[in-house]
Amino acid sequence: MTFDFSGEDRPDFLKLAAEDMLKWCAPPRVSVDGRASDQSWICLFTSQNSPITEENAIRFLAGFQLTNRVKWNRASVARLMMDLRGQSICDPVLTTIDLAGKLGIAADKGGQQISAASKILNFAKPGAEIFIWDRLARLSARYRYNDDPPPGAKGRYRDNDYKAFHDACRRILDKELDRDDFKATAASVTHRLRNGAGPMADPATVPDRFIQRRLLDKLMFWEGKSLEICETLRKAEADMRDLKARLDMRAHSPGGNAPSALRVAASVVQPSPA
Repeated sequence: MTFDFSGEDRPDFLKLAAEDMLKWCAPPRVSVDGRASDQSWICLFTSQNSPITEENAIRFLAGFQLTNRVKWNRASVARLMMDLRGQSICDPVLTTIDLAGKLGIAADKGGQQISAASKILNFAKPGAEIFIWDRLARLSARYRYNDDPPPGAKGRYRDNDYKAFHDACRRILDKELDRDDFKATAASVTHRLRNGAGPMADPATVPDRFIQRRLLDKLMFWEGKSLEICETLRKAEADMRDLKARLDMRAHSPGGNAPSALRVAASVVQPSPA
């Protein structure tokens, strides 16, 4: 099973991306699947009046699935979020990496918390060229890079490098904006948001480029999701072939009967790590 991201399946992926974006970019104070909308977070981060509380910080982290494997010092995260209000961004890559290190100090696992940093900065600084570092977006970026390497590229895509990811996404977005279908979808989404309620109605707060990046983020999410599903199915099919071969071999061995399918399956299909 495969998908044709550039051909016959592309309209479906663009439609999914646009619908998903409009869903999550609902007006402020509108709950989306029990979580705050994107516009709610932009309002909070860009406000100069409302403090960012520990409760705000943990709701953001939980809403963007950043608490599944990490425990956070809520007060430290809230302070880092507040500090961004008065900060200007000259280099989005360096700023993201710097914030990722500071967030690592606030996380029980330490390290560079790139995903959290990119998600926070994306909504705190909508005018900055931030691309969200996400598992599924990274799958899409790697696929697109290997399918259409940039001129002069040496070797394969560097999967664990935020600068490489940022460079790849910027190139992808520029190429998408040369395609009529993406431009038309982005224009339609932008029109809807500009005529709605919330900060996305104001291009001075949320420029067109943010909306285009967010649409790309959703498109790459769905591409990555489909790639992940295809890989899971491919592995399952390989496991089934292996299982059938083992059963056939045992069934035809001298003096032996085929073992139960359940025991053979257990020896072939190992549980995935938690």
